[in-house]
Amino acid sequence: MLKIRLQGTKNDIRWLVRLFQRDKRFEVQNVSTFFDNVGTDKYKRVYAEIHRKTK
Repeated sequence: MLKIRLQGTKNDIRWLVRLFQRDKRFEVQNVSTFFDNVGTDKYKRVYAEIHRKTK
């Protein structure tokens, strides 16, 4: 299992999460809501748990 922090614009984060969800090699277990980054309104952050599927 990987616990990852994604940081970027909302559109970029949504794009990457959808990419992981569509890829059959990964299983996205949990994705948090958007958190504000200190000092900027443009970028947000999200925490996600991603598992590698076994064959």
